[in-house]
Amino acid sequence: FFLLIQLAQAEALGDWSEINKESAKVQAVTAEDIKRVANQYFDKTNRSVATYTRKAGATMAADPELAALPGPMQGMARQAAKKIGEEKDADKLKEVVVLNDMVRLCCPGCMKKLKKDPAKYLADINAAVIATQKKNYALVTCPISGEALPAEPTDIVIGERLVRLCCGGCADKARKDPIAIFAKLDAGTTKSAPAAPTKPAAPATTTK
Repeated sequence: FFLLIQLAQAEALGDWSEINKESAKVQAVTAEDIKRVANQYFDKTNRSVATYTRKAGATMAADPELAALPGPMQGMARQAAKKIGEEKDADKLKEVVVLNDMVRLCCPGCMKKLKKDPAKYLADINAAVIATQKKNYALVTCPISGEALPAEPTDIVIGERLVRLCCGGCADKARKDPIAIFAKLDAGTTKSAPAAPTKPAAPATTTK
């Protein structure tokens, strides 16, 4: 199917056989070619510049719980709140994704509360996820460092799944590649009690 799309695109540009020549043409492009074209078209007279500023005296309301989130998650929280505020469909307002986690609510009224402070309510949901899933958590090592988990690991929730880490420093790394983390969780070894020590064999006795 993909080959068919490529052929159709090449034919639309004038010649279907270009599909056999395109790769060689791309490989023939040199760094000097790129610089020459960039200098030709990336010119101040061809650019558009937009500057966005706040109104004089306007300030952003401080949100301590939002500020406590990692930098990338703060933007995601703001986007989630904006999306909730713009949604008008009552059925959709009962189920929404916030910071990669599904949140199910009983009514649009609760959605308004979630919009006002998504970080607070997500923290409550994550606490419930951690309490439920840690009972059967199988992985005994940190999926980031590979070190054995301490007695009190750092618990975070990614995509409605508990992830236990050796320290808080691994949290941001875990969130950057959730697919890899889930693969390690799925392949995790089951917890088992340490094997009982074996007794040494009794010394052999001889009879005279």
